[in-house]
Parts: sequence; structure tokens; C-alpha cells
Amino acid sequence: MDGLSIDLIKYAEISALSDDEEDLLWSDHTDISIVNECTHAELVVTGEFDQLPGQSDEFYELETNDPNSFKAELRQIISNIIGR
Repeated sequence: MDGLSIDLIKYAEISALSDDEEDLLWSDHTDISIVNECTHAELVVTGEFDQLPGQSDEFYELETNDPNSFKAELRQIISNIIGR
């Protein structure tokens, strides 16, 4: 799976991460696992699959009823992970 089609860092309006912060963030997390920690967003499986030999991608749609709260939640989760 390639992940979500949006850049969570840019979407959450977080300033650019250093290489060390990027390593901290993505070493044990994926964009999907971070979104799954949020209460103001939901990942919905679209039912579409892209299957190639040895690979299988499942597609998601990201839904939120409160984008500002979702962005704030993302900022908090990411800040906690990277220690900002």
C-alpha cells in the first residue's frame, strides 16, 4: 500500500520536518495508522483494489465532518511522536 493521497504534514499545516523527525515519525507509523488514531476522521474502504502479482493495494477515502479539529488532532499526534 502506498498510503493516502494527501500529505498529512502539509494538510495539518505543520512546518517542515527535519530528517530526524521524519525518521521518528515514519519508523513505527504509517499515514493510515496516524489517521486511525484520530477521532475526527474516518478511513472508508472504497471497495476498489489494485492487484498486481505479489502486491495488493486497498483504496481508502478519508472523511471528516470537522476538518479544523482533525488538523488539530493530527498536529497533536504528530508532535507527540516526534517530540516537538
